[in-house]
Amino acid sequence: MTTAEPIIRLSSFAVVLVFMVTWELLVPRRPQSITRLLRWPNNFGLVILNTVVVHLLFPIAAVGVAFLAQTKGWGFFDGEHRRLSDRITAYALYTDPPLGRVGMTDAEVRRSGRRVLVGKLAMENVARAKEKGETEGFMKMFIDADTKEILGASFLGTAGDEVIHCVLDVMYAKAPYTVIERAVHIHPTVAEFIPGLLQDLAPLTA
Repeated sequence: MTTAEPIIRLSSFAVVLVFMVTWELLVPRRPQSITRLLRWPNNFGLVILNTVVVHLLFPIAAVGVAFLAQTKGWGFFDGEHRRLSDRITAYALYTDPPLGRVGMTDAEVRRSGRRVLVGKLAMENVARAKEKGETEGFMKMFIDADTKEILGASFLGTAGDEVIHCVLDVMYAKAPYTVIERAVHIHPTVAEFIPGLLQDLAPLTA
């Protein structure tokens, strides 16, 4: 709100009011059954009441509801404290073939100083990709060798933008990669090759 806004509001209200009053005096639409002495104060009272409700009661009510929601643990966050740093980087590029990526990149993994395992699989070895005739691309995952944490993954190929969510969910659950390695996925899908990829990990080389 600018410092001139109250002046602008009041000036606009005064101009419109003078115009309407003049119009009513010069060209009345119908005979007045209620005198202006009674009608105008009532109308001004409604204007003042509306102003008070909008500028005072509504904000108080909003704050009150927010406080109640916080006390009761209502809302999207269920009373939990959330931080932006809790989010895991994930995105998709809708190219042909599409790319789905989550977590750390190759460069970030190498700079982290961790002992890292990497799993790779060419899309030409994925049955669903063969069936669709879309064998371009690859599947790649990085694993922390000590904690078994999934550090990141890149799926470039058919359904890569969808399959990446299998990895993202495990990362949010802070579960080890062995959880998805032992999973049995539906056949024939791209996702069913994630366990096989994770069973063929090798140390990341320079």
